[in-house]
Amino acid sequence: MEEKRREFENKLKFIKEEFIAHIEVKMAEAETIQNPTLKRIRKAQLGKGIEDFADRQSRLVEEFQRIISEGV
Repeated sequence: MEEKRREFENKLKFIKEEFIAHIEVKMAEAETIQNPTLKRIRKAQLGKGIEDFADRQSRLVEEFQRIISEGV
């Protein structure tokens, strides 16, 4: 079970790092938007995406821990 936990943690870490790299690119692209309103909207959308990702990640970890604790 410990091996599965480590595997899960490693995969989750990889996904998180990929997501961060993707968001950094998108934020840099947003900085090039000339229209202030469009720039603000795009950055807000990206911020929402970050929050959603963090929430999903937390729920996934909680669910995984629940499954492990139940011994399923």
